[in-house]
Amino acid sequence: MKKDNLKELVRNIIANNTGALATLAQTEVAKKTDRVLADEKKEIAKLMFLKKKVNVKEGLESNIDILAKLQEILEKELPDKITLENGEVVEVDMPTANILVTVFNALNDENRGEMKKLLQSSLINFMKVVDFAYKNTR
Repeated sequence: MKKDNLKELVRNIIANNTGALATLAQTEVAKKTDRVLADEKKEIAKLMFLKKKVNVKEGLESNIDILAKLQEILEKELPDKITLENGEVVEVDMPTANILVTVFNALNDENRGEMKKLLQSSLINFMKVVDFAYKNTR
């Protein structure tokens, strides 16, 4: 086969299979991307787990008595940040601290325990308790 015919044959093969080659290239790129992303996700999950593990410990130490922290906000008459058990931080102002303490004091022991647990657990639960407190005291 002549050199020109061979070039022509290769051009035809490439021209006829461009879609297949592009799909193959995209598939290979996607596989490599998926592997890199999976590795990144694992690394991020590992870091988040380690951070969460540390924050949970810190959160438990600092928020075992979240109501004492709320009382402190009332006494100082200044907003303050509270670290929750899951590591999230919430800034609490005086009116919010006041309403939470007021509602807490109005509850029975069982509900106080539930309220305290919810306040300490996460920002979403904290906000649910705040919403409940505002709705039921106005």
